[in-house]
Amino acid sequence: MKIDKYTKDLSNRLNAVSGSGGGNGNNNNGITKDDDYYLAIGSEPPRFAYYRHVRIEQCTDEWRKKTYECVWDTITQDELDYYLKAKLREPPDQRYQRKKENWFFHDLSYLDQTVDENGKLVDIIKESGCGHWDNNREEGVCVPECKYYEKYGRIEDEEVIKEHNELIDYHKQRNDIVNIDISPDNEDYREFLKMLKKRFFNICI
Repeated sequence: MKIDKYTKDLSNRLNAVSGSGGGNGNNNNGITKDDDYYLAIGSEPPRFAYYRHVRIEQCTDEWRKKTYECVWDTITQDELDYYLKAKLREPPDQRYQRKKENWFFHDLSYLDQTVDENGKLVDIIKESGCGHWDNNREEGVCVPECKYYEKYGRIEDEEVIKEHNELIDYHKQRNDIVNIDISPDNEDYREFLKMLKKRFFNICI
């Protein structure tokens, strides 16, 4: 099977995220734990708090600064890769059940076909999605057209990675994937980690 350059790059980044080599700013002078630790407890590494700290510091809109909305203005490739690895740790059947339970995020409409009076196939839009307000279905139960209608199913790794690539493309279109310095030479980052450790008494740090 031919592997494209992006897939190779993604594989290399995920290996770095694993913490096996201390990649992506892990284990800064013994202050933080490896990423596998945070993945195992369903949390995020402290450097993500630093990323948000930097976004707030750089924000020029005082109202958005006060409401912390600006922490989502940009994202790093490091965060995107970590979120993908977290999703890939979840078993395929559990992914399906989680998606199924979030019925209000399912499609609101579906493409259907009907036959007109001349016997010609005509595409129509059926506004009967799970989250549509007037579809008169029992709450939490998918409509038959929904891909999560079946009680049990699986979402394989390939689909997770495909959705991830679409998310990457979305952020590239917005031009909001940024680099934030978390190198050992960044004194501000080192002091931020020390502050977190002191404030939270080494819990999850």
